[in-house]
Amino acid sequence: GLPEFGGELPVATLAEEIDTPGDDRVRALLTIAGNPVCSTPNADRLDRALAGLDFMVSIDLYRNETTRHAHVILPTTAPLERVNYDMLFHAFSVHQHAKWSPQVLEPPPGVKPLWEIALTIAGRLNGVDRDSVEALLLDGLLKSTVGPGTACPDVDEQTAREKLAKFDGPARLLDLMLRAGRYGDRFHDESDGLSLQKLIDAEHGIDLGPLEPRIVEKLATESGRLEL
Repeated sequence: GLPEFGGELPVATLAEEIDTPGDDRVRALLTIAGNPVCSTPNADRLDRALAGLDFMVSIDLYRNETTRHAHVILPTTAPLERVNYDMLFHAFSVHQHAKWSPQVLEPPPGVKPLWEIALTIAGRLNGVDRDSVEALLLDGLLKSTVGPGTACPDVDEQTAREKLAKFDGPARLLDLMLRAGRYGDRFHDESDGLSLQKLIDAEHGIDLGPLEPRIVEKLATESGRLEL
């Protein structure tokens, strides 16, 4: 009976959803880099409930109190074994900047980055291969970022695809988001704006200046933009 919040279900009821008899109970679980047995209310009950799942998969670096229940653990790369562009913590930054971190170490055999694992699982669930899922994500982003009425109105989709072809995987999507973003070059290479290649060339990152007020342009109502 607890409500959703932000499209997410309350984890406080997860154990109950697993161990309460009935056709609608949770019988399988996928966890990604989490340890809810240690981080949720009434963790002992959840610990017991996870042991009764029909099937559990965990994407993680190591076994912990939660992943020890998994029937399959899919190992993902450690921080130094993958490239990185921090998107989450930029939202909490006290200064505007962009930073790309290259891969330093080769991962052990059989270990893949999280994005490859996630796309492969999504593909199998939908009866397609990983490349098809990746293409779908790129198509969706292109439709919302290039062409009339978008951030890059004078760029057609084919031109954008040609310029993005230098990268693959999440790097290609990041290049698109950087180019079409607030500080992007809008696919004009002669511009001073951001692109992934410019970020890679800037070894220590790029300073984008102090924070600026943006609350008005971010406010919205259920029916659309909020005019102030």
